[in-house]
Amino acid sequence: MSPLKKNFNLFFPKIKNLQTLNLNGNVITDILSGMFNDLIKCSKLNLENNNISTIADNAFQVLINLQQLNLRSNSLTYLPAGVFSQLTQCSNLKLDHNDISKIDENAFTGFNNLQTLKLGMNQISVIPVGAFTGLSYLQQLYLDKNQISEVPVGAFTSLINLKELSLYGNQISEVPHVALRGLSDSRCPTDSPQTPDNTFHEWESDIKDS
Repeated sequence: MSPLKKNFNLFFPKIKNLQTLNLNGNVITDILSGMFNDLIKCSKLNLENNNISTIADNAFQVLINLQQLNLRSNSLTYLPAGVFSQLTQCSNLKLDHNDISKIDENAFTGFNNLQTLKLGMNQISVIPVGAFTGLSYLQQLYLDKNQISEVPVGAFTSLINLKELSLYGNQISEVPHVALRGLSDSRCPTDSPQTPDNTFHEWESDIKDS
């Protein structure tokens, strides 16, 4: 167990007014339950570029005021249901550049105010119907550079306020019109420099319900 993980609370003893915590570029491997117990006012938490592979149940329970959580460039492989359920005020979540291959249904339950979700550069091959349940305020969803080969019907049904959906750099060959039902106000960008790597290039600029 690393010294930072073992004695984490000793580094931040009762810092009740801390609002921003940057732990970018350390050697944290696990997010433990109670790890952030004294950081009740923290609104920005940066855990980018560690080696985090697991997140314990209730790990974020005390972070009731957190608005931005950065977990990009770690070693996460799996997002279980309810892993972020305590983060009801969070509006920005970065999970790109991990090794995520599986997302449970209801993985994002509790994210009542989430507006931006970044899941690019992972190993996602399947988008489970129900994975984005509860994200009614989500406006931007990035699934770039995964292994997605099809967009299942109903995958995005609950995303009633989505404005931007990015799926470039996957293995998509066709998208059934009904798969994007409900996204009439969304933009599916194709102007990224990585777009030529995708096998599916042509998006309708305005997607309308059938």
